[in-house]
Amino acid sequence: MGYLQEKQKEAQRLLDYCNYELSQEVTDRKELWQAKIANLIENDTHDGVLNIADECITVETEEYDSFTNATYTNDVNVVTVCSNDGEVYVTDADGNEYFIDDINENTFKQIYEAVSDLAS
Repeated sequence: MGYLQEKQKEAQRLLDYCNYELSQEVTDRKELWQAKIANLIENDTHDGVLNIADECITVETEEYDSFTNATYTNDVNVVTVCSNDGEVYVTDADGNEYFIDDINENTFKQIYEAVSDLAS
């Protein structure tokens, strides 16, 4: 099989993955988890912020290096889960924020389970 055919298969796998992550089914699940997380941490005890650094959950990010003209994939550790008026996001050690659309289903489920365990 040729180089271009391999690249086409790789691109198709990526497209299939993105279509799955953006599907209504996955979006509905993530929104349900988001609502449950907000209910658990938007109170007097947690005040909308919960530290989950010890859970070792990572979010995959991409960074572009203009010097080498390349894009790199990195995993960053989630430090806190925050909720403001029902909108949930996570932050890393540098204070970067990652919202529901930035996080894949599996990672968002891990975040939900960690919050459920710690906030209960």
